[in-house]
Amino acid sequence: MVLRRNQDYFKREIFTLAHELGHYLLNQEEVESMDYDQLAHNTTTSKIETWCNNFALAFLAGDELAALDNLPEIGKSNDYSFDEIKAISDSTHLSFTAILTYLVRTNKMSGAIYGRMRKDQDDTIQAKKDAEKKKRELEKEMGKKPMASQAKPIQSPLFVSAVQTAFYDGVINEYELCKTLHLKPEQLEKYLR
Repeated sequence: MVLRRNQDYFKREIFTLAHELGHYLLNQEEVESMDYDQLAHNTTTSKIETWCNNFALAFLAGDELAALDNLPEIGKSNDYSFDEIKAISDSTHLSFTAILTYLVRTNKMSGAIYGRMRKDQDDTIQAKKDAEKKKRELEKEMGKKPMASQAKPIQSPLFVSAVQTAFYDGVINEYELCKTLHLKPEQLEKYLR
C-alpha cells in the first residue's frame, strides 16, 4: 500500500489505510478519492468502495460499533449526542467526521445536521490552527527559537521505488515526485537512475 500523505488529520489517514486493507482482502482495487461528504450522502459509491468503507469503520470501531448502533436518532432533543460521539472518537481511531458519516448512512442523522456539525467542527479546527499559527508568529517575533526541528520522513527503499515507478508510469509528474520524496529539483537526477 502506498498512501499519499497530503492529509492534515492522522485519524483520516488511518481510516484510508484500513479502507485499503479492505481492498487487499477483497483482492479488488478501485481508484477513488476519499470524500466523507460524498460517502455521507451516498453518491455513486460502488459496491466494492462501500464494502471497504464499512470494513474500515467496523475494523477501527471495534467494540464501539455497538455503541454507535445504539445511539438514538441524532437531534436537538439529545444535544446531537455530541458527548457520546466525541467519546467514541476519543476511544477509537475513528475521526469525528467518520462517525458522523456513518450516522448519516445509517439514517440516525439528517444531512442538514451532518452539514452543521461538520461546519462547526471545521470552524473549531481552523480556529485552533489560526491560534497556533499566531502563537508561533508571536514567539518568532520575540526571538524565541522553536523547541523542536521539523521532522524528516524516513524513506524506505521500497517506498522510493514505488514512487519512482509511479513517475515512470506517468501516474505522477516531476513536481509530485519532488514533493513526495522531499527533494529539491536539482536532486531529482540521483533518484531517476
